[in-house]
Amino acid sequence: MKKTITTIVLALAAIVAGVAQQTSGASDTGISLQGLTPASRYGFQFSLRGGYDILPMFFSKEDIPEMKYIKLKGGLYAGAGADYYWDWFGVGGDFDYIKNSLSFDTKPFEDFDFKYFETTITDITRMFYGVGPNFRYLDPTSAFSAELNTRVGLGSVKGGKSNLVGFYSDPAGGEQDNSNKVIDFGGFDASNVLSFKGQLRFTYFFNPVIGVSLGGYYIYHTNVKYKGGTLYRDPGISDFFGARAPINPNPTPETIGNYSSIGAFAGVTFRIPPPPVVPKLPKEKPEKSIEDQLIKGVVVVCGTTQPIAGVSIVVKEKKDKQERILTSNNAGEFSFVVSPSSTITIYGKKANYFSQVVTLGPKDLKLYQNVLLEICMERADCDESVRLNNIHYDLDKYNIRPDARPELDRLVQFLRDNPEVKVELSSHTDSRASHEYNERLSQNRANSARQYVISRGIDPSRVISVGYGETRLLNHCADGVPCSEEEHQLNRRTEMKVICPK
Repeated sequence: MKKTITTIVLALAAIVAGVAQQTSGASDTGISLQGLTPASRYGFQFSLRGGYDILPMFFSKEDIPEMKYIKLKGGLYAGAGADYYWDWFGVGGDFDYIKNSLSFDTKPFEDFDFKYFETTITDITRMFYGVGPNFRYLDPTSAFSAELNTRVGLGSVKGGKSNLVGFYSDPAGGEQDNSNKVIDFGGFDASNVLSFKGQLRFTYFFNPVIGVSLGGYYIYHTNVKYKGGTLYRDPGISDFFGARAPINPNPTPETIGNYSSIGAFAGVTFRIPPPPVVPKLPKEKPEKSIEDQLIKGVVVVCGTTQPIAGVSIVVKEKKDKQERILTSNNAGEFSFVVSPSSTITIYGKKANYFSQVVTLGPKDLKLYQNVLLEICMERADCDESVRLNNIHYDLDKYNIRPDARPELDRLVQFLRDNPEVKVELSSHTDSRASHEYNERLSQNRANSARQYVISRGIDPSRVISVGYGETRLLNHCADGVPCSEEEHQLNRRTEMKVICPK
């Protein structure tokens, strides 16, 4: 048994070493876990496991006298599983094979003057096959996962027939053989009994496909038949003179009980993500002009390096009004060719995302020959405010200045790309001036921003305007608190919030 477990551990160590070496090579070629994050949260997962069944137990409502002198022992565990995940939830199936043994406690029988004991022991083999739901935590890089697997299915418990024999003399010494049966243990015989399994598994993925796992399990078999046995000597009964005495054998009849165990394992997990649903990024090569320039970019969540897959990248050329639509791949990457004399506008389109709009002229295009262009997008979930930057007003004024229009145009584009969305446009002031004045000024500014959006073709019913004045300060700069101009500037802002559908 120890050799078997050692072999399993060494095999897993060899696999880990090989995977680590492959991962190192993958890093050199630019392959990363983070680049495959979106796809790796879905798809099939297969696992192979090996370990040790630590604590087997058998419970029966009926009294089984011989069980008092028998100890069930752990043994080899081997298993395999297949799962399919939809992010944090999945379903799966497992097959498990377990080998248990047993031992006799001979110490209570030494008072019968036996010189030695002989045992005949048969292993207990168990199998389980079941299906059920999975629950999983997967970290943002998809490198580490913690899973709870629950299963219900069928199981079998077979074998274990064993006996204990005591000898008063040693036949090898020339004396007459005088053996006596002490215990007959009938073993188990159960097939296709209702069984349950719970399993915790922790996996670290060295690359998007292969990971190593550690975990533990609990398996419970119901209605397991014990085939009966006999206790020929009972240390608890004495004769008239106080000595241990044999009893008339009284066989234990067949009975039903529940067999369970706890174990631990290590293993290897193979992850097979589904094919990406986004179209394959076309390879655009300059064909008509050697002057055409290749621009490469990436779409990320604003303020992070997390890529966004499946974003429709819109590229508009100012001169001929031509519009192209690309799609970011699983790593958030995209590329296109453009004339170096062009002026283009680039932004992303994806449901519930608010995109940055980037305008590039000839000088900018030359800069991005060697620099990766980054387009950031913010989640625009309902009832979550998104700050609109660079919307400034003249002192005591509320008309929309030319430098505020690009940011409001970004909002207009978001509303066009999400025709079912309604938004609240809110304006905020700092705490200087009176509450009444600030509330009136902020309402007028919010109204002006709304009117600009409507003038760009957006249905008026989709935009409401609210002036909050100084009621929603972002810092401590309330009335009478000395603050710097930068601190007051933080509170002067315009925000957009998607209205949750009723």
